[in-house]
Amino acid sequence: MTFSVAASQHSATGMLFDLPVTVRFTPDDITIAPGDGSTITVGGTARTPASHTYRSRGGYIATATVRYRAEVDFGRGWRPVTGTLDIPTAGYPVEVLEARGTLVDRTCAEPPAGPGC
Repeated sequence: MTFSVAASQHSATGMLFDLPVTVRFTPDDITIAPGDGSTITVGGTARTPASHTYRSRGGYIATATVRYRAEVDFGRGWRPVTGTLDIPTAGYPVEVLEARGTLVDRTCAEPPAGPGC
């Protein structure tokens, strides 16, 4: 199964310590939990696809967690904020009706791509 999670940079403005501030959040990485106990971590910019093979039939709840880093600007330029902010997604139900392996002579990443890519 291919998972596709979109995360983009965004900002918010407000007042902090009676000063106007803008906070910018940039995705660092995305961790996908397909619901079978495994995880996949991919880069956090734009729409990032990730493939996963379920080993057995059944119902699963897939989730993702986007890890953001933050920067603040009080009107004098951007400054990094120490630490990260992990934002989980809601669960997405996945029903695996069939699980079987296929032997191919190449992976989908090798040119020319193998069959089924």
